[in-house]
Amino acid sequence: MKISLTENEAKFVKELVENLYAEPGFSDVEIIDMARELKISTNSAKGIYGSLVKKGVCKIYKHFENILYLHPHCYKFHKEWSKEKGLKYVNPMDLIEKKKTKNNLSKRIFKLCEELNFEDGYDLHLANKVAIVGNDSLRGDNYSSCAMGVIVDLIKFAENKLKAGDVKEAESFIRSAYNVADITVKTNHLGKGKK
Repeated sequence: MKISLTENEAKFVKELVENLYAEPGFSDVEIIDMARELKISTNSAKGIYGSLVKKGVCKIYKHFENILYLHPHCYKFHKEWSKEKGLKYVNPMDLIEKKKTKNNLSKRIFKLCEELNFEDGYDLHLANKVAIVGNDSLRGDNYSSCAMGVIVDLIKFAENKLKAGDVKEAESFIRSAYNVADITVKTNHLGKGKK
């Protein structure tokens, strides 16, 4: 069964798995826990979980509707559970659906930030800012188009530095990409919506 996940679903599964600490199949994680961990609304967390249930990644048990469970065939997303069950570990972030973009920049950002052990949420904030810059660029904003070129280059430099083993330089390039995206978003959206 081939599974593909949206970025939000992959982040949800990753966070859920990190909170499943006991023997395979056990869970005491609730929607409210996930909403708090991911810094999203409870309704958003419910929507993501419902989507994961439809995709067969998560499971609802009749008498435990409030508890979130990983479907047994998806124990492969849990490092310890996959070992215990003889399954090959799969990082849920590697199952993000292919976007229409050529290089799937968001996936590359998530992978880099994970390999560099950036603080929780940094990857999501960076990916969101880059998406905003990308959308502005697609709408014909020249400033955003230039910024997007710089961001793509910085991500590429970070990947190359990481491959070469230069972690500090890779981190520096990622932080620079974040700064370019942040400044571009703030500059483009400064004062919009105010009359």
